[in-house]
Amino acid sequence: MEPSPYETKEGRVDQGGWFPGWRLTAIGLALMVAWFALAPALQQGPLTRVPPVVLLDGLWVKLMVETGERYRDRQGRDRPRVRRAKVPLLVAYGVDPATGERWILDWERGAQEDEASWRGLLERLWARGLRADAGLELFIHDGSAGLEAAFGLVSFGPGVLRQRCIFHVLQNVRDAVRGVGLSRPAKRERRRAVLQAAAPIWQATDRDTVRQRWQAFREQWEAEEPEAVAVIARVWEQTLAYLAVLEHARERGESWAPQELRTTSALERVNRALRQKARQVGTFQSATGLTAAIALVLAHRGLGRDRLPTDLWTEVLEAGLLAS
Repeated sequence: MEPSPYETKEGRVDQGGWFPGWRLTAIGLALMVAWFALAPALQQGPLTRVPPVVLLDGLWVKLMVETGERYRDRQGRDRPRVRRAKVPLLVAYGVDPATGERWILDWERGAQEDEASWRGLLERLWARGLRADAGLELFIHDGSAGLEAAFGLVSFGPGVLRQRCIFHVLQNVRDAVRGVGLSRPAKRERRRAVLQAAAPIWQATDRDTVRQRWQAFREQWEAEEPEAVAVIARVWEQTLAYLAVLEHARERGESWAPQELRTTSALERVNRALRQKARQVGTFQSATGLTAAIALVLAHRGLGRDRLPTDLWTEVLEAGLLAS
């Protein structure tokens, strides 16, 4: 049988512990270098397709980051001092509501989930061609302050709307239910009742029905749960962008799935896969390892617009992930 590209006929190649347990040849190393070059390339160049809808959300991962200090190791080598930190991974996910296609557009490793980090991602998406005149119509997001501030600094063209994620709004409604004077089980039932009354508001696809359901919800719960009602009132207009987008699609004779226009739930499934990989790793030892993990998830789950190499390529990427 032919030897693996990762090994030689002589056996294991010692890489100084950089790839523990792996037997690498020049071919394997070349593939490794190719993958590390490919992963950042996923964030460069014009987008091959501009989706009408983009979901934006973030998750937190653990990464070793440099402190700015230096030290000498036991061999006398000059090394950067590092510390473990939680950093946000900001993700942009494209959706075509006419076909149901979904794919990762780009991501940004930020310092915080703040304006600067979100602005970096938005500006790169704009530079890569994500604009109204290319077909972009809607962003869906959870309403984080940093992202809202970044939107004020990056324009994607006239007519691009922003939809507040209904799922996140309902989470906030649930958390605002007080159930004053109720026992713990009764409070749980109260939360369930409030959510069951609120969720159907946005299941409608015409403005009159949506507003009628909102008014009915207010009348039912404003006296007993004013804070829960206030959560919706504060963001009410921001939850209705999906209606305008549906109207525009109908005017063009297109049929768009409403469920693709109201929440970031599709992106949450992607984030779940990324969190699972992050838990497997624990703490990423370098930004290269984090990028490799993202590309690996894309490859395994087919989340990229352009199909990533698989089989041997993902094995190589796994090696880089374990090593970094």
